[in-house]
Amino acid sequence: MLQKHFAYLYMKLEPREVAHILFQSGHISLDEHDEVTECNQKIGRLRSLLAILKKNNLYTHFLCTLKFLKYISVLDTLRKKEQLENHIGEYELCIQHNFILLQTELPDPDLAKEMIEYKLDESNISDIESCRGKIRQISKLLKILLTKGAASCKELLRILEFDLKREKLVQRLKDNSTDKKRRGKPSLCSELRSLNISCLQEHEEVLLEELDPLHISDLLFEERAIEIVEHDTITEFEYRRLQITNLLKTVKENKNDCFHFFLYILQNEEYVCIRKKLERPVPEASRADDVQNELIEVRLTIKSHDGSQVEQALQDINSSSTGILEEAISKAKMDIKEVSKGSVVLQLRPLTDQAVQTLLNAKENNRLVEMIIGMLQKANITKITDGTTPVEIKVLVKYAKTGKAKSVNETSRTTLMKHRIKANKNVIVSELKSTSLVSDLRDSKAFEKNAIEYIDKVDNNDEKVKMLLSLIENGNSEVVEEFLTALKDLKNVRIVDLIDPPEIHQFIRERITSNYKNILDEMQLTFAREVLSKCIGDVDGMAETILPKKGNRRKRMNTFLQFILQEDYNVIEFEKILKNNGLGDLLRMEEIIQREHTPAQDMEVTVVKDYIPSSREEVLFESVITVSYSGKFHLL
Repeated sequence: MLQKHFAYLYMKLEPREVAHILFQSGHISLDEHDEVTECNQKIGRLRSLLAILKKNNLYTHFLCTLKFLKYISVLDTLRKKEQLENHIGEYELCIQHNFILLQTELPDPDLAKEMIEYKLDESNISDIESCRGKIRQISKLLKILLTKGAASCKELLRILEFDLKREKLVQRLKDNSTDKKRRGKPSLCSELRSLNISCLQEHEEVLLEELDPLHISDLLFEERAIEIVEHDTITEFEYRRLQITNLLKTVKENKNDCFHFFLYILQNEEYVCIRKKLERPVPEASRADDVQNELIEVRLTIKSHDGSQVEQALQDINSSSTGILEEAISKAKMDIKEVSKGSVVLQLRPLTDQAVQTLLNAKENNRLVEMIIGMLQKANITKITDGTTPVEIKVLVKYAKTGKAKSVNETSRTTLMKHRIKANKNVIVSELKSTSLVSDLRDSKAFEKNAIEYIDKVDNNDEKVKMLLSLIENGNSEVVEEFLTALKDLKNVRIVDLIDPPEIHQFIRERITSNYKNILDEMQLTFAREVLSKCIGDVDGMAETILPKKGNRRKRMNTFLQFILQEDYNVIEFEKILKNNGLGDLLRMEEIIQREHTPAQDMEVTVVKDYIPSSREEVLFESVITVSYSGKFHLL
């Protein structure tokens, strides 16, 4: 009975209140009470409460508790034993129809909570704070307001329009909602109309790889194709695979025409790669210490009658897939700048300080060999060769002719500090006391005396700090350094760390590249957008590049991660947001040494001591890999 009304109870009931009364009445134990009340997620609290009620046969006592707590509408619904339809008014519709837009337009979660705190209870605030990341916290706040009904949603719109002076935004919200209501159930193209739910099972592997579950579940919620409880079930898991599993389960249940809206989202958001799969029938089954960390060339020359086919396969897979790139980043800590034809020439650009040295340090690891073998496996080399004779691949590594690679940190220290000042302006303004700082800067030759005196005359501390920060953002490197020195002299450690953080980016970059494939598996559109909101560089261009219409998820997210790895500032911000979203475990350093010495499946590596490489000075490494037809790989 209660499970039948689970979604309704989730909207209307706070399980903690019920558990408190049942415990005080002696109907449940302390452990059962704590099981409900100490859970950070409402969905977990409700599941625990219903399980306890069923186990202890407490249905009658539950109804009495609802009456005592004045949950009259809930009580009436349960007594009718009918599923109540979820009617929704214009204010709630306006919020739900603009769910994604409001996630970006509302202030930071703490400020948003503060603005409407009088509408929230202790459990509401706890539920919001238990969510990881800014977007999910705002999302939770909006859903709580929706559960509270028209008055709370109307109040949010009033705050936006009158308190925050966002009249144009409120009008845009109303227009969007009107458009959705006028549109009704959206139309599908003929190819998608012909699909049925079974295609989700048939193409599950593709969907697990390609879907952006947070983004799609947000869109489904906007379309009212899923309820709040279903949206929470998907989004309150931290890892993408679990999110997708629950998303697909919800779509397959097809309540509220969910499957139709799912297909519409694939069409409207231009998920071209997924559509192509769904619309198609399922197919049948050197010396490292002397090496500089510069741009290098890895030349692969195939010495067999199948050589041209193998070379072509490597070039083709580089064009059509991200497989080779993943091998380069995860095994070699390098990305691929260019792939030339003829003999396959890979131009590799180091992503970490010791990438080239480590790649060529054959005494301690097999990274170069593992990278090449990984690329050969991605290109299905064993299916290309005829099986009669081994395939020999000559490997030659030297510095690229284009000269030194650009530094990973292409942005000057001054520019980076200015970016950090801008990104952390609200925190700096709220924490910095201007009196002593302005006094210290008065005698500095880097600042114009008139400008400092003008700022000093301003009475309001926040305004004074804002003017000072504006002066610094428009100043030269001397101005920025003088400001930093003054902060250090005044022992403003937190602000110093925000502007000029310790040199941890290389450590973080090493972790990203070491765990690259696991991180790539978890990357999706919503998370990438949140990261980009804190990044520097061509953020607008990258935001366009990661859209579903630009290709398959893995390719788009590979490009996104490459963008992150280019800038120290972006690397540090990426780590922060990863941790804020509960994904910090992805940066855990695995047993790198063990992994480096663990060959790939069916791979054997043998070093033949009598092989004599070329003596040319520019050659950093030279060897031959022989691919045998037992599926074994040998290094000669």
